[in-house]
Amino acid sequence: MASKLTKHDLSCLTDYMGFESLCNDVMSREGYKSIQPLGGHKDKGRDALHTNTRDEVRTIFAYSVREDWSVKLEEDLGKVRKHGHDCDRFVFVTSAVVSASDHDRCIQRVHEKYGWDFELYDLERLSTLLDNHHQDLIQRHSNIFYFSSRLDVKSGGQRFDRVQIAEFSLGAYERWVHEYTPLLAEHREVDTLVGRVGLDNKPEEIPVTEIPNHHEISIVLGESGAGKTTALWRICVDCCRDVLEEVSNRVPLVISMRGWEPTRPVLDLIANQLALLDITPGSITSELRSGSFLVLFDGISEVPSDLFRRCCSEIANFIATYRKNRYVLALRTSEFSANLFQLDEVNPPLEPPSVYEIRRLSREQVEQYVHAYFLRHSTSATDFRARLLMDNAEAWESSSSSIQLARIPLFLQLFLDVYRKTRQLPESKAELLRALINSIYDREESRGGGFSDSRTGDRLLGSLAVNAASTGNDLTISSAFARRRLSKSLVELKAESIVSPDETVVDVWRRILSSNLLKEVGDRAVVWLHQLIRDCFLGFEYARMWETGDDQDVITEIQRAGLRLDMTYSMAIFALSEVQASELLWSLVKSYDGNGKQ
Repeated sequence: MASKLTKHDLSCLTDYMGFESLCNDVMSREGYKSIQPLGGHKDKGRDALHTNTRDEVRTIFAYSVREDWSVKLEEDLGKVRKHGHDCDRFVFVTSAVVSASDHDRCIQRVHEKYGWDFELYDLERLSTLLDNHHQDLIQRHSNIFYFSSRLDVKSGGQRFDRVQIAEFSLGAYERWVHEYTPLLAEHREVDTLVGRVGLDNKPEEIPVTEIPNHHEISIVLGESGAGKTTALWRICVDCCRDVLEEVSNRVPLVISMRGWEPTRPVLDLIANQLALLDITPGSITSELRSGSFLVLFDGISEVPSDLFRRCCSEIANFIATYRKNRYVLALRTSEFSANLFQLDEVNPPLEPPSVYEIRRLSREQVEQYVHAYFLRHSTSATDFRARLLMDNAEAWESSSSSIQLARIPLFLQLFLDVYRKTRQLPESKAELLRALINSIYDREESRGGGFSDSRTGDRLLGSLAVNAASTGNDLTISSAFARRRLSKSLVELKAESIVSPDETVVDVWRRILSSNLLKEVGDRAVVWLHQLIRDCFLGFEYARMWETGDDQDVITEIQRAGLRLDMTYSMAIFALSEVQASELLWSLVKSYDGNGKQ
Protein backbone atom coordinates (compact mmCIF):
# COMPACT_ATOMS: atom_id res chain seq x y z
CA MET A 1 0.00 0.00 0.00
CA ALA A 2 1.22 3.47 -0.83
CA SER A 3 1.65 6.17 1.78
CA LYS A 4 -0.66 9.15 2.00
CA LEU A 5 2.25 11.54 1.63
CA THR A 6 3.65 9.93 -1.53
CA LYS A 7 0.25 10.03 -3.19
CA HIS A 8 -0.24 13.63 -2.11
CA ASP A 9 3.13 14.70 -3.54
CA LEU A 10 2.41 13.00 -6.86
CA SER A 11 -1.13 14.33 -7.16
CA CYS A 12 -0.10 17.93 -6.42
CA LEU A 13 3.03 18.26 -8.52
CA THR A 14 3.44 20.97 -11.15
CA ASP A 15 7.00 20.08 -12.21
CA TYR A 16 6.11 18.15 -15.35
CA MET A 17 9.70 17.75 -16.54
CA GLY A 18 10.53 16.43 -13.09
CA PHE A 19 7.68 13.92 -13.41
CA GLU A 20 9.05 12.70 -16.75
CA SER A 21 12.46 12.20 -15.18
CA LEU A 22 10.92 10.25 -12.30
CA CYS A 23 8.91 8.04 -14.66
CA ASN A 24 12.01 7.24 -16.71
CA ASP A 25 13.83 6.20 -13.54
CA VAL A 26 10.94 4.00 -12.42
CA MET A 27 10.60 2.38 -15.84
CA SER A 28 14.32 1.63 -15.95
CA ARG A 29 13.85 -0.24 -12.65
CA GLU A 30 10.78 -2.07 -13.98
CA GLY A 31 12.58 -3.99 -16.72
CA TYR A 32 13.30 -1.28 -19.28
CA LYS A 33 16.98 -0.82 -18.56
CA SER A 34 17.82 0.65 -21.95
CA ILE A 35 15.04 3.23 -21.91
CA GLN A 36 15.74 6.29 -24.08
CA PRO A 37 14.14 9.48 -22.72
CA LEU A 38 12.89 11.96 -25.31
CA GLY A 39 11.19 14.63 -23.21
CA GLY A 40 10.36 18.20 -24.09
CA HIS A 41 7.70 19.21 -26.57
CA LYS A 42 7.00 18.05 -30.12
CA ASP A 43 7.63 14.47 -28.99
CA LYS A 44 4.82 13.17 -31.26
CA GLY A 45 3.14 11.24 -28.48
CA ARG A 46 6.34 9.75 -27.07
CA ASP A 47 8.15 10.64 -23.85
CA ALA A 48 10.57 7.70 -24.05
CA LEU A 49 11.45 4.63 -26.14
CA HIS A 50 12.78 1.15 -25.43
CA THR A 51 13.77 -1.74 -27.67
CA ASN A 52 14.34 -5.14 -26.11
CA THR A 53 17.63 -6.50 -27.45
CA ARG A 54 16.45 -10.11 -27.10
CA ASP A 55 13.12 -10.12 -28.93
CA GLU A 56 13.17 -6.65 -30.57
CA VAL A 57 9.91 -5.65 -28.83
CA ARG A 58 9.56 -1.88 -29.24
CA THR A 59 7.96 -0.02 -26.33
CA ILE A 60 6.75 3.57 -26.39
CA PHE A 61 6.20 5.45 -23.12
CA ALA A 62 3.88 8.41 -22.48
CA TYR A 63 3.53 10.25 -19.17
CA SER A 64 0.76 12.54 -17.94
CA VAL A 65 -0.23 14.58 -14.90
CA ARG A 66 -3.49 15.71 -16.47
CA GLU A 67 -6.77 15.08 -14.70
CA ASP A 68 -8.35 13.95 -17.98
CA TRP A 69 -5.80 11.16 -18.33
CA SER A 70 -8.01 9.15 -20.71
CA VAL A 71 -8.16 12.06 -23.18
CA LYS A 72 -4.39 12.47 -23.00
CA LEU A 73 -3.96 8.74 -23.57
CA GLU A 74 -6.10 8.84 -26.71
CA GLU A 75 -4.19 11.88 -27.96
CA ASP A 76 -0.82 10.16 -27.51
CA LEU A 77 -2.00 6.91 -29.06
CA GLY A 78 -3.34 8.81 -32.04
CA LYS A 79 -0.07 10.73 -32.49
CA VAL A 80 2.01 7.55 -32.40
CA ARG A 81 -0.14 6.00 -35.13
CA LYS A 82 -0.31 9.24 -37.17
CA HIS A 83 3.47 9.57 -37.28
CA GLY A 84 4.00 5.89 -38.05
CA HIS A 85 6.21 5.06 -35.06
CA ASP A 86 7.12 1.41 -34.66
CA CYS A 87 5.34 0.12 -31.55
CA ASP A 88 4.63 -3.28 -30.06
CA ARG A 89 3.83 -2.16 -26.53
CA PHE A 90 2.52 1.14 -25.18
CA VAL A 91 3.18 2.10 -21.54
CA PHE A 92 1.20 4.98 -20.04
CA VAL A 93 2.07 6.50 -16.64
CA THR A 94 -0.36 8.92 -15.01
CA SER A 95 -0.59 10.67 -11.65
CA ALA A 96 -4.38 10.28 -11.78
CA VAL A 97 -6.40 7.57 -10.06
CA VAL A 98 -7.68 4.94 -12.54
CA SER A 99 -10.39 2.48 -11.57
CA ALA A 100 -9.95 -1.24 -12.22
CA SER A 101 -12.76 -1.25 -14.78
CA ASP A 102 -11.25 1.71 -16.68
CA HIS A 103 -7.89 -0.04 -16.59
CA ASP A 104 -9.33 -3.19 -18.15
CA ARG A 105 -11.19 -1.21 -20.81
CA CYS A 106 -8.00 0.59 -21.81
CA ILE A 107 -6.10 -2.68 -22.26
CA GLN A 108 -8.85 -4.09 -24.44
CA ARG A 109 -9.34 -0.90 -26.46
CA VAL A 110 -5.63 -0.40 -27.22
CA HIS A 111 -5.25 -4.02 -28.28
CA GLU A 112 -8.36 -3.97 -30.51
CA LYS A 113 -7.82 -0.54 -32.09
CA TYR A 114 -4.03 -0.43 -32.41
CA GLY A 115 -2.91 -4.04 -32.01
CA TRP A 116 -0.43 -3.13 -29.28
CA ASP A 117 0.10 -4.55 -25.82
CA PHE A 118 -0.75 -1.98 -23.18
CA GLU A 119 0.40 -1.34 -19.63
CA LEU A 120 -0.85 1.40 -17.32
CA TYR A 121 0.67 2.80 -14.14
CA ASP A 122 -1.71 5.06 -12.22
CA LEU A 123 -1.26 7.00 -8.97
CA GLU A 124 -1.83 3.99 -6.72
CA ARG A 125 0.46 1.64 -8.63
CA LEU A 126 3.23 4.19 -9.11
CA SER A 127 3.25 5.33 -5.49
CA THR A 128 3.13 1.73 -4.23
CA LEU A 129 6.19 0.86 -6.33
CA LEU A 130 8.04 3.87 -4.97
CA ASP A 131 7.17 3.23 -1.33
CA ASN A 132 7.85 -0.51 -1.36
CA HIS A 133 10.59 -1.05 -3.94
CA HIS A 134 12.22 2.21 -5.00
CA GLN A 135 12.33 4.42 -1.93
CA ASP A 136 15.69 5.82 -2.98
CA LEU A 137 13.95 7.49 -5.94
CA ILE A 138 11.82 9.50 -3.52
CA GLN A 139 14.99 10.99 -2.09
CA ARG A 140 16.54 11.45 -5.52
CA HIS A 141 13.48 13.35 -6.74
CA SER A 142 12.98 15.48 -3.65
CA ASN A 143 11.92 18.34 -5.98
CA ILE A 144 8.68 16.35 -6.36
CA PHE A 145 8.45 14.56 -3.02
CA TYR A 146 8.60 17.54 -0.66
CA PHE A 147 6.84 15.70 2.16
CA SER A 148 7.36 11.97 1.58
CA SER A 149 11.13 12.51 1.26
CA ARG A 150 11.12 14.02 4.76
CA LEU A 151 8.34 12.36 6.72
CA ASP A 152 7.11 8.92 7.67
CA VAL A 153 3.49 9.24 8.74
CA LYS A 154 1.40 6.26 9.81
CA SER A 155 -2.36 6.60 9.40
CA GLY A 156 -4.84 6.32 12.23
CA GLY A 157 -4.42 9.58 14.13
CA GLN A 158 -1.09 10.92 15.29
CA ARG A 159 0.09 12.42 18.52
CA PHE A 160 1.38 15.96 18.41
CA ASP A 161 5.00 15.58 17.32
CA ARG A 162 6.89 18.89 17.21
CA VAL A 163 9.81 17.50 15.21
CA GLN A 164 7.48 15.99 12.63
CA ILE A 165 5.56 19.26 12.22
CA ALA A 166 8.83 21.19 11.89
CA GLU A 167 9.96 18.81 9.14
CA PHE A 168 6.56 19.21 7.50
CA SER A 169 6.90 23.01 7.53
CA LEU A 170 10.38 22.75 6.00
CA GLY A 171 8.90 20.59 3.24
CA ALA A 172 6.20 23.20 2.68
CA TYR A 173 8.94 25.82 2.46
CA GLU A 174 10.84 23.84 -0.17
CA ARG A 175 7.67 23.54 -2.24
CA TRP A 176 7.03 27.26 -1.86
CA VAL A 177 10.58 28.08 -2.99
CA HIS A 178 10.15 25.93 -6.09
CA GLU A 179 6.72 27.19 -7.03
CA TYR A 180 7.42 30.87 -6.32
CA THR A 181 10.81 31.03 -8.02
CA PRO A 182 9.75 33.82 -10.43
CA LEU A 183 8.95 36.12 -7.50
CA LEU A 184 11.39 34.87 -4.91
CA ALA A 185 14.23 35.02 -7.44
CA GLU A 186 17.59 34.76 -5.71
CA HIS A 187 17.06 37.34 -3.00
CA ARG A 188 16.83 34.60 -0.37
CA GLU A 189 20.49 35.49 0.11
CA VAL A 190 19.69 39.02 1.28
CA ASP A 191 18.97 39.54 4.96
CA THR A 192 15.53 41.02 5.53
CA LEU A 193 15.83 43.92 7.97
CA VAL A 194 12.90 45.60 9.71
CA GLY A 195 12.50 48.78 11.70
CA ARG A 196 10.01 49.49 14.48
CA VAL A 197 7.09 51.73 13.50
CA GLY A 198 5.62 54.39 15.78
CA LEU A 199 8.55 55.12 18.05
CA ASP A 200 9.92 58.64 18.39
CA ASN A 201 13.51 57.51 18.71
CA LYS A 202 13.72 54.94 15.92
CA PRO A 203 15.82 51.94 17.05
CA GLU A 204 18.36 50.17 14.93
CA GLU A 205 17.09 47.82 12.27
CA ILE A 206 16.97 44.16 13.26
CA PRO A 207 16.77 40.92 11.23
CA VAL A 208 13.15 39.90 10.72
CA THR A 209 13.87 36.50 12.28
CA GLU A 210 14.34 38.15 15.68
CA ILE A 211 10.80 39.56 15.86
CA PRO A 212 9.13 36.56 17.58
CA ASN A 213 11.81 36.63 20.29
CA HIS A 214 10.74 40.09 21.42
CA HIS A 215 6.95 40.20 21.19
CA GLU A 216 3.91 37.97 21.57
CA ILE A 217 2.04 39.67 18.72
CA SER A 218 3.81 41.45 15.87
CA ILE A 219 2.83 42.96 12.55
CA VAL A 220 5.24 43.12 9.60
CA LEU A 221 4.45 45.75 6.95
CA GLY A 222 5.90 46.14 3.48
CA GLU A 223 5.22 47.43 0.01
CA SER A 224 4.49 45.14 -2.95
CA GLY A 225 7.63 43.22 -3.82
CA ALA A 226 9.31 43.99 -0.49
CA GLY A 227 9.27 40.31 0.51
CA LYS A 228 6.57 40.00 3.18
CA THR A 229 5.92 36.33 2.45
CA THR A 230 9.65 35.71 2.19
CA ALA A 231 10.07 37.32 5.61
CA LEU A 232 7.49 35.01 7.19
CA TRP A 233 9.14 31.96 5.65
CA ARG A 234 12.51 33.15 6.97
CA ILE A 235 11.02 33.24 10.46
CA CYS A 236 9.39 29.84 9.95
CA VAL A 237 12.56 28.13 8.73
CA ASP A 238 14.61 29.67 11.53
CA CYS A 239 12.13 28.46 14.15
CA CYS A 240 11.90 24.99 12.57
CA ARG A 241 15.64 24.63 12.93
CA ASP A 242 15.36 25.65 16.58
CA VAL A 243 12.77 22.90 17.11
CA LEU A 244 14.94 20.29 15.38
CA GLU A 245 17.95 21.36 17.46
CA GLU A 246 15.80 21.30 20.63
CA VAL A 247 16.42 24.99 21.23
CA SER A 248 12.67 25.76 21.16
CA ASN A 249 9.38 23.90 21.64
CA ARG A 250 7.25 26.44 19.76
CA VAL A 251 6.17 25.09 16.35
CA PRO A 252 5.88 27.59 13.47
CA LEU A 253 3.11 27.46 10.88
CA VAL A 254 2.68 29.81 7.90
CA ILE A 255 -1.06 30.19 7.30
CA SER A 256 -2.13 31.71 3.98
CA MET A 257 -5.24 33.86 4.29
CA ARG A 258 -5.57 34.37 0.54
CA GLY A 259 -8.37 31.82 0.29
CA TRP A 260 -10.04 32.82 3.54
CA GLU A 261 -13.79 33.19 3.66
CA PRO A 262 -16.26 33.26 6.56
CA THR A 263 -17.09 29.57 6.09
CA ARG A 264 -13.40 28.63 6.46
CA PRO A 265 -12.28 29.94 9.86
CA VAL A 266 -8.64 30.10 10.89
CA LEU A 267 -8.88 26.94 12.97
CA ASP A 268 -10.05 25.03 9.89
CA LEU A 269 -7.16 26.44 7.85
CA ILE A 270 -4.68 25.15 10.43
CA ALA A 271 -6.39 21.74 10.67
CA ASN A 272 -6.43 21.42 6.87
CA GLN A 273 -2.75 22.29 6.67
CA LEU A 274 -1.87 19.55 9.15
CA ALA A 275 -4.33 17.01 7.73
CA LEU A 276 -1.53 15.15 5.92
CA LEU A 277 0.02 14.35 9.30
CA ASP A 278 -3.24 12.79 10.57
CA ILE A 279 -3.14 14.91 13.70
CA THR A 280 -6.61 14.98 15.25
CA PRO A 281 -8.45 18.33 15.45
CA GLY A 282 -8.78 17.83 19.19
CA SER A 283 -5.01 17.54 19.55
CA ILE A 284 -4.48 20.70 17.49
CA THR A 285 -6.96 22.65 19.62
CA SER A 286 -5.34 21.40 22.82
CA GLU A 287 -1.87 22.48 21.67
CA LEU A 288 -3.19 25.87 20.59
CA ARG A 289 -4.65 26.40 24.04
CA SER A 290 -1.35 25.48 25.66
CA GLY A 291 0.61 27.89 23.42
CA SER A 292 2.63 25.43 21.34
CA PHE A 293 2.57 27.44 18.10
CA LEU A 294 4.10 30.43 16.41
CA VAL A 295 1.37 31.31 13.88
CA LEU A 296 2.49 33.38 10.89
CA PHE A 297 -0.42 34.94 8.98
CA ASP A 298 0.35 35.64 5.32
CA GLY A 299 -1.75 37.16 2.54
CA ILE A 300 -4.11 39.20 4.71
CA SER A 301 -3.97 42.09 2.24
CA GLU A 302 -5.02 39.75 -0.54
CA VAL A 303 -8.37 38.89 1.02
CA PRO A 304 -11.19 40.38 -1.12
CA SER A 305 -11.82 44.01 -0.12
CA ASP A 306 -15.40 43.34 0.95
CA LEU A 307 -14.18 40.67 3.40
CA PHE A 308 -10.98 42.36 4.55
CA ARG A 309 -12.29 43.89 7.78
CA ARG A 310 -14.20 40.74 8.65
CA CYS A 311 -11.07 38.66 8.16
CA CYS A 312 -9.04 40.95 10.42
CA SER A 313 -11.74 40.67 13.07
CA GLU A 314 -11.63 36.87 12.95
CA ILE A 315 -7.85 36.88 13.26
CA ALA A 316 -8.18 39.09 16.35
CA ASN A 317 -10.75 36.74 17.89
CA PHE A 318 -8.56 33.74 17.11
CA ILE A 319 -5.57 35.37 18.81
CA ALA A 320 -7.76 36.24 21.80
CA THR A 321 -9.02 32.65 22.05
CA TYR A 322 -5.56 31.09 21.78
CA ARG A 323 -3.55 33.88 23.39
CA LYS A 324 -0.70 31.76 24.75
CA ASN A 325 0.79 31.34 21.27
CA ARG A 326 2.95 33.87 19.49
CA TYR A 327 1.80 35.57 16.30
CA VAL A 328 3.28 37.47 13.36
CA LEU A 329 0.94 39.07 10.82
CA ALA A 330 2.12 40.40 7.44
CA LEU A 331 0.27 42.89 5.26
CA ARG A 332 0.85 45.82 2.95
CA THR A 333 1.80 49.12 4.54
CA SER A 334 -1.02 50.90 2.72
CA GLU A 335 -3.62 48.54 4.25
CA PHE A 336 -2.58 49.04 7.86
CA SER A 337 -4.17 51.27 10.47
CA ALA A 338 -3.67 51.35 14.22
CA ASN A 339 -7.16 50.01 15.00
CA LEU A 340 -7.28 47.39 12.24
CA PHE A 341 -7.24 44.34 14.54
CA GLN A 342 -8.70 45.99 17.67
CA LEU A 343 -6.93 43.60 20.04
CA ASP A 344 -7.54 46.00 22.91
CA GLU A 345 -11.29 45.42 22.51
CA VAL A 346 -11.28 41.63 22.95
CA ASN A 347 -12.13 40.19 26.35
CA PRO A 348 -9.85 40.32 28.24
CA PRO A 349 -7.92 42.97 26.25
CA LEU A 350 -4.56 42.17 24.66
CA GLU A 351 -1.55 44.43 24.42
CA PRO A 352 -1.34 46.28 21.09
CA PRO A 353 0.88 44.47 18.57
CA SER A 354 4.39 45.66 17.89
CA VAL A 355 4.59 46.98 14.33
CA TYR A 356 7.63 46.66 12.08
CA GLU A 357 8.20 47.66 8.49
CA ILE A 358 10.49 45.90 6.03
CA ARG A 359 13.28 48.23 5.06
CA ARG A 360 14.43 48.61 1.50
CA LEU A 361 17.87 47.19 0.85
CA SER A 362 20.72 49.34 2.08
CA ARG A 363 23.41 50.57 -0.26
CA GLU A 364 25.78 47.98 1.17
CA GLN A 365 23.26 45.18 0.56
CA VAL A 366 22.64 46.25 -3.04
CA GLU A 367 26.39 46.47 -3.62
CA GLN A 368 26.97 43.00 -2.18
CA TYR A 369 24.13 41.44 -4.10
CA VAL A 370 25.12 42.96 -7.46
CA HIS A 371 28.71 41.84 -6.92
CA ALA A 372 27.60 38.29 -6.07
CA TYR A 373 25.22 38.15 -9.04
CA PHE A 374 27.84 39.07 -11.62
CA LEU A 375 30.43 36.86 -9.96
CA ARG A 376 27.97 33.97 -10.26
CA HIS A 377 27.42 34.68 -13.97
CA SER A 378 31.11 35.41 -14.69
CA THR A 379 30.32 38.84 -16.11
CA SER A 380 31.56 42.35 -15.39
CA ALA A 381 29.23 44.60 -13.40
CA THR A 382 30.84 47.86 -14.55
CA ASP A 383 28.33 48.81 -17.25
CA PHE A 384 25.35 47.77 -15.11
CA ARG A 385 26.57 49.90 -12.22
CA ALA A 386 27.03 52.87 -14.52
CA ARG A 387 23.55 52.54 -16.08
CA LEU A 388 21.89 52.23 -12.67
CA LEU A 389 23.97 55.14 -11.30
CA MET A 390 25.14 52.99 -8.41
CA ASP A 391 28.22 55.17 -7.84
CA ASN A 392 26.24 58.42 -7.97
CA ALA A 393 25.64 59.77 -4.46
CA GLU A 394 22.81 62.04 -5.63
CA ALA A 395 20.95 59.08 -7.15
CA TRP A 396 20.92 57.34 -3.76
CA GLU A 397 19.32 60.44 -2.23
CA SER A 398 16.77 61.04 -5.01
CA SER A 399 13.33 59.49 -4.44
CA SER A 400 12.71 59.26 -8.22
CA SER A 401 15.95 57.45 -9.04
CA SER A 402 15.86 53.87 -10.37
CA ILE A 403 18.16 53.04 -7.48
CA GLN A 404 15.19 53.38 -5.12
CA LEU A 405 13.27 50.75 -7.10
CA ALA A 406 16.34 48.51 -7.13
CA ARG A 407 16.34 48.60 -3.32
CA ILE A 408 13.25 46.35 -3.41
CA PRO A 409 14.58 42.77 -3.67
CA LEU A 410 12.18 41.57 -6.38
CA PHE A 411 12.92 44.54 -8.62
CA LEU A 412 16.66 44.37 -8.07
CA GLN A 413 16.59 40.79 -9.34
CA LEU A 414 14.54 41.84 -12.36
CA PHE A 415 16.92 44.73 -13.14
CA LEU A 416 19.78 42.25 -13.13
CA ASP A 417 18.05 39.57 -15.19
CA VAL A 418 16.80 42.00 -17.83
CA TYR A 419 20.23 43.62 -18.12
CA ARG A 420 21.98 40.26 -18.49
CA LYS A 421 19.65 39.32 -21.37
CA THR A 422 19.37 42.68 -23.17
CA ARG A 423 22.20 44.90 -21.91
CA GLN A 424 19.47 47.48 -21.24
CA LEU A 425 17.77 48.60 -18.02
CA PRO A 426 14.00 48.80 -17.60
CA GLU A 427 12.86 52.37 -16.97
CA SER A 428 9.77 51.78 -14.81
CA LYS A 429 8.12 49.33 -12.45
CA ALA A 430 5.67 48.45 -15.23
CA GLU A 431 8.54 47.54 -17.56
CA LEU A 432 10.09 45.41 -14.81
CA LEU A 433 6.85 43.50 -14.28
CA ARG A 434 6.45 42.99 -18.02
CA ALA A 435 9.93 41.45 -17.91
CA LEU A 436 8.84 39.20 -15.04
CA ILE A 437 5.87 37.85 -17.01
CA ASN A 438 8.07 37.32 -20.07
CA SER A 439 10.65 35.45 -18.00
CA ILE A 440 7.92 33.07 -16.79
CA TYR A 441 6.78 32.52 -20.38
CA ASP A 442 10.38 31.87 -21.49
CA ARG A 443 10.99 29.40 -18.69
CA GLU A 444 7.87 27.41 -19.55
CA GLU A 445 8.70 27.45 -23.26
CA SER A 446 12.17 26.06 -22.52
CA ARG A 447 10.51 23.27 -20.53
CA GLY A 448 8.24 22.44 -23.45
CA GLY A 449 5.04 23.67 -21.85
CA GLY A 450 4.76 27.34 -22.71
CA PHE A 451 2.51 29.37 -24.97
CA SER A 452 3.48 29.88 -28.59
CA ASP A 453 3.85 33.63 -27.97
CA SER A 454 3.18 36.16 -25.24
CA ARG A 455 -0.03 37.34 -26.92
CA THR A 456 -1.69 34.01 -26.20
CA GLY A 457 -0.88 34.06 -22.50
CA ASP A 458 -1.74 37.75 -22.16
CA ARG A 459 -5.12 37.32 -23.83
CA LEU A 460 -6.13 34.17 -21.96
CA LEU A 461 -5.05 35.32 -18.52
CA GLY A 462 -6.02 38.95 -19.11
CA SER A 463 -9.57 37.98 -20.04
CA LEU A 464 -9.75 35.68 -17.02
CA ALA A 465 -8.46 38.44 -14.71
CA VAL A 466 -11.01 40.99 -15.97
CA ASN A 467 -13.99 38.64 -15.80
CA ALA A 468 -12.97 37.27 -12.40
CA ALA A 469 -12.49 40.76 -10.93
CA SER A 470 -15.80 42.04 -12.29
CA THR A 471 -17.70 39.11 -10.77
CA GLY A 472 -16.13 39.41 -7.32
CA ASN A 473 -13.71 36.48 -7.59
CA ASP A 474 -10.73 38.76 -6.97
CA LEU A 475 -7.56 36.73 -6.26
CA THR A 476 -9.25 33.38 -5.61
CA ILE A 477 -11.26 31.99 -8.53
CA SER A 478 -13.39 28.86 -8.74
CA SER A 479 -11.81 26.30 -11.06
CA ALA A 480 -15.10 25.85 -12.93
CA PHE A 481 -15.35 29.60 -13.58
CA ALA A 482 -11.72 29.77 -14.74
CA ARG A 483 -12.10 26.85 -17.14
CA ARG A 484 -15.29 28.28 -18.63
CA ARG A 485 -13.67 31.66 -19.17
CA LEU A 486 -10.53 30.15 -20.68
CA SER A 487 -12.65 27.98 -22.98
CA LYS A 488 -14.51 31.04 -24.27
CA SER A 489 -11.28 32.98 -24.77
CA LEU A 490 -9.76 30.04 -26.62
CA VAL A 491 -12.63 30.06 -29.11
CA GLU A 492 -12.02 33.77 -29.72
CA LEU A 493 -8.27 33.24 -30.22
CA LYS A 494 -8.89 30.43 -32.69
CA ALA A 495 -11.29 32.64 -34.66
CA GLU A 496 -8.51 35.25 -34.85
CA SER A 497 -5.97 32.57 -35.91
CA ILE A 498 -3.80 33.39 -32.90
CA VAL A 499 -3.74 29.79 -31.64
CA SER A 500 -3.87 26.45 -33.41
CA PRO A 501 -7.31 24.90 -34.05
CA ASP A 502 -6.01 21.80 -32.21
CA GLU A 503 -5.39 23.70 -28.96
CA THR A 504 -7.64 22.53 -26.13
CA VAL A 505 -8.67 24.15 -22.87
CA VAL A 506 -7.07 21.18 -21.07
CA ASP A 507 -3.72 22.05 -22.66
CA VAL A 508 -4.14 25.70 -21.72
CA TRP A 509 -5.08 24.78 -18.14
CA ARG A 510 -2.03 22.55 -17.80
CA ARG A 511 0.31 25.25 -19.08
CA ILE A 512 -1.06 27.87 -16.73
CA LEU A 513 -0.80 25.60 -13.71
CA SER A 514 2.66 24.45 -14.78
CA SER A 515 3.83 28.07 -14.82
CA ASN A 516 2.29 28.62 -11.36
CA LEU A 517 0.72 31.85 -12.60
CA LEU A 518 -2.41 30.28 -11.14
CA LYS A 519 -2.11 27.77 -8.31
CA GLU A 520 -4.69 25.21 -7.27
CA VAL A 521 -6.26 25.61 -3.84
CA GLY A 522 -7.96 22.34 -3.01
CA ASP A 523 -10.08 20.71 -5.70
CA ARG A 524 -12.35 23.59 -6.63
CA ALA A 525 -10.40 26.83 -6.73
CA VAL A 526 -7.26 28.49 -8.04
CA VAL A 527 -5.46 31.55 -6.77
CA TRP A 528 -3.16 34.00 -8.53
CA LEU A 529 0.52 33.49 -7.76
CA HIS A 530 0.68 37.06 -6.51
CA GLN A 531 -1.51 40.14 -6.63
CA LEU A 532 1.12 41.86 -8.80
CA ILE A 533 0.70 39.09 -11.37
CA ARG A 534 -3.07 39.49 -11.40
CA ASP A 535 -2.76 43.26 -11.70
CA CYS A 536 -0.39 42.87 -14.66
CA PHE A 537 -2.86 40.78 -16.62
CA LEU A 538 -5.71 43.11 -15.74
CA GLY A 539 -3.65 45.96 -17.16
CA PHE A 540 -2.77 44.03 -20.33
CA GLU A 541 -6.42 43.28 -21.02
CA TYR A 542 -7.68 46.80 -20.27
CA ALA A 543 -5.05 48.13 -22.69
CA ARG A 544 -6.11 45.66 -25.39
CA MET A 545 -9.78 46.55 -24.92
CA TRP A 546 -8.95 50.25 -25.15
CA GLU A 547 -6.93 49.71 -28.32
CA THR A 548 -9.83 47.86 -29.97
CA GLY A 549 -12.26 50.68 -29.24
CA ASP A 550 -14.07 49.24 -26.21
CA ASP A 551 -13.63 52.56 -24.37
CA GLN A 552 -16.76 52.46 -22.26
CA ASP A 553 -16.34 48.74 -21.59
CA VAL A 554 -12.94 49.42 -20.02
CA ILE A 555 -14.31 52.09 -17.69
CA THR A 556 -17.31 49.91 -16.84
CA GLU A 557 -15.11 46.92 -16.04
CA ILE A 558 -12.82 49.02 -13.84
CA GLN A 559 -15.80 50.43 -11.96
CA ARG A 560 -17.32 46.98 -11.61
CA ALA A 561 -14.11 45.45 -10.31
CA GLY A 562 -13.83 47.97 -7.47
CA LEU A 563 -10.26 46.88 -6.73
CA ARG A 564 -7.08 48.65 -5.64
CA LEU A 565 -5.78 49.15 -9.16
CA ASP A 566 -2.71 51.41 -9.05
CA MET A 567 -0.44 48.76 -10.58
CA THR A 568 -3.12 47.81 -13.10
CA TYR A 569 -3.31 51.40 -14.33
CA SER A 570 0.48 51.47 -14.66
CA MET A 571 0.53 48.28 -16.72
CA ALA A 572 -2.29 49.46 -18.99
CA ILE A 573 -0.58 52.81 -19.61
CA PHE A 574 2.74 51.06 -20.23
CA ALA A 575 1.11 48.84 -22.89
CA LEU A 576 -0.56 51.75 -24.73
CA SER A 577 0.80 54.44 -27.01
CA GLU A 578 1.30 57.89 -25.49
CA VAL A 579 -1.90 59.25 -27.06
CA GLN A 580 -4.01 56.24 -26.07
CA ALA A 581 -2.58 56.27 -22.54
CA SER A 582 -3.52 59.97 -22.18
CA GLU A 583 -7.05 59.27 -23.37
CA LEU A 584 -7.44 56.39 -20.92
CA LEU A 585 -6.16 58.48 -18.00
CA TRP A 586 -8.51 61.34 -18.84
CA SER A 587 -11.47 58.97 -19.07
CA LEU A 588 -10.57 57.49 -15.69
CA VAL A 589 -10.36 60.96 -14.14
CA LYS A 590 -13.79 61.85 -15.54
CA SER A 591 -15.25 58.61 -14.15
CA TYR A 592 -14.64 59.85 -10.60
CA ASP A 593 -17.08 62.18 -8.88
CA GLY A 594 -16.14 65.20 -6.83
CA ASN A 595 -15.52 63.07 -3.74
CA GLY A 596 -12.91 60.97 -5.46
CA LYS A 597 -15.23 57.99 -5.82
CA GLN A 598 -16.18 56.16 -8.94
